[in-house]
Amino acid sequence: MNMRTILIVDDEMKSRELLSQLLRCSGWDVITANDGRDALGKIKISRPHVIVLDMTMPEMDGFEVTRSLKSNPEYQTIPILAATGLCSWGDRQRCLAAGCDDYVAKPFTLGELQQHLASLLPGDS
Repeated sequence: MNMRTILIVDDEMKSRELLSQLLRCSGWDVITANDGRDALGKIKISRPHVIVLDMTMPEMDGFEVTRSLKSNPEYQTIPILAATGLCSWGDRQRCLAAGCDDYVAKPFTLGELQQHLASLLPGDS
């Protein structure tokens, strides 16, 4: 896999650190953000290839981040994977309706995450 940049957005520090370590070991260049506003600032600078986005964060949640990015022609093609604890009936549809390209419920395995990322970035295996 070519070195690709991934942005992990999660307000839980332990989740960000664990995902960062796992994805770096899998060959990703990892950037992290601790909330939606931080994410939007980092996207402008880093232009990640994909975003792993927690949907429930204080102040600016993942739904707002997604709508903001998907309404901006400069960023709307960046794939967004909703990685969230929202796992009741309808939550997947809510995330996709907001503009996320894919959805995975927490907790998930590294293998599951890698499958979702591979589907979002075809030809990157």
